[in-house]
Amino acid sequence: MLRVFVISLVVAFTATHLAAADNPPAIRIGISSIGVGGRPFIGGNVIGLVHAQGLLEQEFAPDGIKVEWTFNKGAGPAVTEELVNGLIDLATQGDLPLVVHRSSQVKTKLLIATLNSSHTYLAVKPESAFQSLNDLVGHRMALFKGTAGQLLTARLLALKGLKEQDFLTITLDVSASLPALLSGDVDCMWGGTNLLELEDAGKVRIVFSTREMPPVPKRPCSTGAIFADAGFEQRYPTIIQRFVNVYVRTAAWASDPAHVDEVIALWSKSGTSEAVYRRDIGGESLAPRLSPLFDEGFLVNLHAGAQAALDARLIRAPVDFDGWIEPRYLEHALAEFGLTDRWHSRAVNQQPTATSHP
Repeated sequence: MLRVFVISLVVAFTATHLAAADNPPAIRIGISSIGVGGRPFIGGNVIGLVHAQGLLEQEFAPDGIKVEWTFNKGAGPAVTEELVNGLIDLATQGDLPLVVHRSSQVKTKLLIATLNSSHTYLAVKPESAFQSLNDLVGHRMALFKGTAGQLLTARLLALKGLKEQDFLTITLDVSASLPALLSGDVDCMWGGTNLLELEDAGKVRIVFSTREMPPVPKRPCSTGAIFADAGFEQRYPTIIQRFVNVYVRTAAWASDPAHVDEVIALWSKSGTSEAVYRRDIGGESLAPRLSPLFDEGFLVNLHAGAQAALDARLIRAPVDFDGWIEPRYLEHALAEFGLTDRWHSRAVNQQPTATSHP
């Protein structure tokens, strides 16, 4: 009996040990943004909601798996550096850094689309004489190069018959652009909801915005994705599926118009006010912004972004799209939670149905 008991203990220990080995000790997530003043929160997207509510921590705590978040002031390029140095397992990035590391043969798998259809703004000092984008040709423009913002700016300028070389471009990150504008070192700067808040405070004046353009996908926007290091995805497919499940449930909840107040309140933890988010959203549905689908709007913008990067010589080789997108995790989550018809292509304007909180 003692021998049987000892064998049972050994079998139980071995099974437990093997199960633990099947899980990573931590899931390391790189975020290509950071909140106002360095706050470790972001708004305007689903991953910010997942983080603010601790949903991944709740999912993986029973398994003893830690969730580690890194928020990057250096945006997409900083995430790429973390990726190539083996410091993160999953991450968010915009299209330019995505196509840069894909073109450079860095191995990743795109898991979820994060098409950013929020608006883009161009601001000047309130007292300046500039009244339009064309007025700024030949003048100093602050631009965070190497980021999705650079690629989006190039596409927006092209629609107006302009290019980056028509301006005196000065490379500055978002936090450095405003002081440079206010001191007169640059004449204009690009941004998102941060510029709405600054305009409300009387610090800047917006002279151009994508509100003047048609909706997505006709209007260029910043395409991005949640991706995994290819090796991590291959080793831990069950972990990837659980991550995607949490994300999809959250996206469905946040896409319900009944939850917009809760969504905006969570986003405001980033330091951007609720009033600014409401102004940027206007009367638009959040569903197209938060859709995880690899749909027409996403694919059109990603392919266009890759081509624009090649044309601008920001990458040396064309992007190979074969096998880059891994849709099986997203498709499984949509089917499991009955969300296959939850979102429609961002080429059309459809209203989602109600969904309970994740």
